Amino acid sequence: MNGLTTGMTIMLVGVYSGQRMIQGLGIANMMMFASIYYFNLDTTLLYKSITLALLGIVLLAGRWFLLQQSKHTNIENKGDNQ
Repeated sequence: MNGLTTGMTIMLVGVYSGQRMIQGLGIANMMMFASIYYFNLDTTLLYKSITLALLGIVLLAGRWFLLQQSKHTNIENKGDNQ
């Protein structure tokens, strides 16, 4: 699962730096590694489906967290302008 961690790190660097190209490279890295991992014949399909489902939950939770952070930041910035 090192490839997914690397892809997530690259994507987060792209998000925080505001560079869509780096964010896209991170997403492409994660998609490529997930497809390579899925077609790996060394592990069972049950194990692969559980890990991919957990990865989806982690990504959704990360998205929710980033949306909450951006809402919180927007509210603080509006209060500073008044």
